[in-house]
Amino acid sequence: MVGRRERFHVRGRSMSPALPDGTTVLAAHRTPVEGSIVVAQLPESGQVIVKRVVRIEADGRLFLRGDGEITTDSRDYGALPADAVLGVVVSTFP
Repeated sequence: MVGRRERFHVRGRSMSPALPDGTTVLAAHRTPVEGSIVVAQLPESGQVIVKRVVRIEADGRLFLRGDGEITTDSRDYGALPADAVLGVVVSTFP
């Protein structure tokens, strides 16, 4: 049985080259692991972001970062609660 998946669009260059600007991704409700790309909602602003999990703390907090080296989003987003993750990217469409 296929689980529920949601469609999101990548905006900006922060995930290039893995996910160029304009890429559509499908995210599934799965437990993220280090190295996976996730869709998350920032608790303080409500902004939805697509970033890579760089570290998971023992208490479940996640640290996310963009892949691109030349963008301002290529930074650590700090410790986000696990429930900020809306889904793990499972497929992409150009």
